[in-house]
Amino acid sequence: MPLTFLAALAMYARFLHRTWLHPAAFPLLVWSGFIAASLVLAPDYQVSGLAVWAILGFTLAAYLGAALAGKQEFHSEPGTKVEGIARARLLLWVLLFSCAAMGGVIWFTAGKLAEYDLSPSWSGLLALGHLVSVDRYSGIQEPLVVRVLWMWIFPAAVLGGVTFAVANSRLQKYLSLAAIVPALANGFVETTRASVLIPICCWLGGFFSIKIYTVGCGYRLFNRQTVTVAAVLVVLLASVFLSLDALRVFTPEKDFAVEADNARVKAYSLGSLSFFSNWLDREQTSAAVTFGGQTFRSLFELLGLEERKTTPELSFADGGVTNIPTAFASLIQDFTFPGAFFVCLLTGYAGGRAFGRIKQGDLTLGAALAAYYTLVLFSPVTSLTNYNGPILGWVLTFFILRSVRKRCSGQSLLTVEESTL
Repeated sequence: MPLTFLAALAMYARFLHRTWLHPAAFPLLVWSGFIAASLVLAPDYQVSGLAVWAILGFTLAAYLGAALAGKQEFHSEPGTKVEGIARARLLLWVLLFSCAAMGGVIWFTAGKLAEYDLSPSWSGLLALGHLVSVDRYSGIQEPLVVRVLWMWIFPAAVLGGVTFAVANSRLQKYLSLAAIVPALANGFVETTRASVLIPICCWLGGFFSIKIYTVGCGYRLFNRQTVTVAAVLVVLLASVFLSLDALRVFTPEKDFAVEADNARVKAYSLGSLSFFSNWLDREQTSAAVTFGGQTFRSLFELLGLEERKTTPELSFADGGVTNIPTAFASLIQDFTFPGAFFVCLLTGYAGGRAFGRIKQGDLTLGAALAAYYTLVLFSPVTSLTNYNGPILGWVLTFFILRSVRKRCSGQSLLTVEESTL
């Protein structure tokens, strides 16, 4: 019943606001799709009605906030004007940030090869993933310089999506994907899925936000091209994740083989709904309120206000395990149920305001709308504000887009031919 209400509300929001990318409709689309996929593809995972009702309540709060802001939407023509020099400047930032992130990956890889006395060969690189994974689960962190360099992947990803949306040549589109190179490289060195998944979500957030600037409500999220690209992306991510699992257990003494561990893949992809349900049933009532310590965990750790903790895992009958809590678990633990509802209301309102301003032609708030889309896309996993890198990406994108707007003001602007994926 709550899933039916969620899907019906999503359809109503799409009909009312004329696009799935409206901040009122987008969370309903993401969560109704994720819950439906979880229940169909993982029917053996226990999910309580309370969990789905809670998710309905939080997404309804975001809907109400965005709908309230939508009353102040502007109905001028979409801002389809971006000066050619602005594209070049955006692309330059994408390439610079991507190179900095790749430098961090190379630095880390070279240091670890020397530390473990491994040759810079194919077998040595394959063996490195397992050893780095063991270190990470033992609490050993990357050197500070590596973490600082790696953080530039997030502004590269956000600005890459922005640049792709305004590109007027194939070369610009290809180069706007530059962030995927260090993302994949770091994922394979450290065998972490988040290193690949988070930059992709940041890229999509930047792309969606600027499509509203260039096309407005006329952009169709579901068409032949986007469905094809989405299918290819799912296959690519599945292949990457399976390869990362194989790297984690590879040692030079045995052959490298990519084998599908269905239980692990299913638990990682779809287990968060069951984890959230289990957390609500067993731990939520006794968990202490942390006042932002979970939603902004990395920032609290950086300031010394919170100690690094490992989230307990939930085991399933088929052998899969997960510790992915969804973003709502963090919000509830930080602010209680009413507080989490209010935070979702404010987030939806902020997203709605940014959407309206971008439709009016205010490019600057593209960073805010990109953050909204990315947070929603990643919410079935966890709160993306747990990581400091995406926050850096959105802040830098704000200032770069503001400089682009200033350069374009008062000049004759070129009309960009509407681009699609």
